[in-house]
Amino acid sequence: MTMQSISKEQLRVLGNKVMANCRRMLGFLSNVLENPDHKIPTDYIYELYVIYTHAVEEYGKFVYLSSLKRNKSGNYDIESDIFKNHKSKFEKALSVMPDNAKVVFKAPFDAKNFDEDFKIEDTLPTWKNRVNVLNVDINENGDSTDITFKVDINDLRKCVCEMYNNFPYEIKN
Repeated sequence: MTMQSISKEQLRVLGNKVMANCRRMLGFLSNVLENPDHKIPTDYIYELYVIYTHAVEEYGKFVYLSSLKRNKSGNYDIESDIFKNHKSKFEKALSVMPDNAKVVFKAPFDAKNFDEDFKIEDTLPTWKNRVNVLNVDINENGDSTDITFKVDINDLRKCVCEMYNNFPYEIKN
């Protein structure tokens, strides 16, 4: 476990930069998505989702920074394993985000009640999904992979709006 000790002012600046980055991404998405009548090509929905996932991950970093307590010397210890871990930051963000900012595709039914042919699940912002969009891989048969989840443009729009308008954007102390 690698630790980095930073001052109160460094923590404030770092947290504010993280959230400024988050706010820029959400602002971009908000501008692109603000008009429901504007038709966005289907191919671009996943790229918009990827930007949203990055904003969520940055928010998870902010949540982590906001949880830090002063150490004995009056500074704050940042664990690199948490600060740089993508999955950990998503978990932190999703644990505090309201549901109306998380689900970018609502499954039409409960996947637990249907067989594999109908197993469609809600889509949340996750590292795995982001990588699924950005990287083509090969499956166990040697075939190239496809995007394996769904995004609804209206659900994404609602999530972006909720996060952009209602989340804290700075560490004040």
